[in-house]
Amino acid sequence: MSTSGAYGFRVEGRDKLIYKHADSYVGGPHGLGARLLDEVPRLLEEYGFDQLRALALMMQGVPGTQQADPALAQAVQSIAPWCESLPDAADLPNLYAITCHLQGQLKPFLLLGTFPDASWCIRDSVLCEFAYIVNLDRGVFEAYIGRQMVKHNQGRYGHWDHSSGCWGCALVDRWPLRRLPTEDQLVEACLTQRAEVL
Repeated sequence: MSTSGAYGFRVEGRDKLIYKHADSYVGGPHGLGARLLDEVPRLLEEYGFDQLRALALMMQGVPGTQQADPALAQAVQSIAPWCESLPDAADLPNLYAITCHLQGQLKPFLLLGTFPDASWCIRDSVLCEFAYIVNLDRGVFEAYIGRQMVKHNQGRYGHWDHSSGCWGCALVDRWPLRRLPTEDQLVEACLTQRAEVL
């Protein structure tokens, strides 16, 4: 069974989150948490904080179900040449479909300037088992965990009551972007929080 979740940025009080269908768990070679702990320092080194914030601010969220236009399809192929050939313009799939192979990465969406907006996902902690946010308003990396069966005040999403019967994801912890936790520290923090949930 896949472990779905969300990840992305928060800038000027707005979440810009991307859905991750599988492997949103914390550690291991395919774990989303570990991958982001590796990618975030590289983005800060390449762009610096101010430019990274500016790029995130420019990212435009659109519904994942919206049909992709040919220019966007070409842009996806230019930054991800490993992806399969896309069909003719008349038969283009939706935005989610042409970007799903980019899930788990931040940089491609910064370069595209658009993303399939799944900012709603973190409010449904049945669907969103783990979430990671690069909060550029506060300069911190935030980790969240799902399966919240009761209302809570751990983070921004505990007051969201979803039709699934769960409340929004709970904040595990936050770390300064320049002093990120190790993978082991992130795993331990999430496992401790999960044990409390279960």
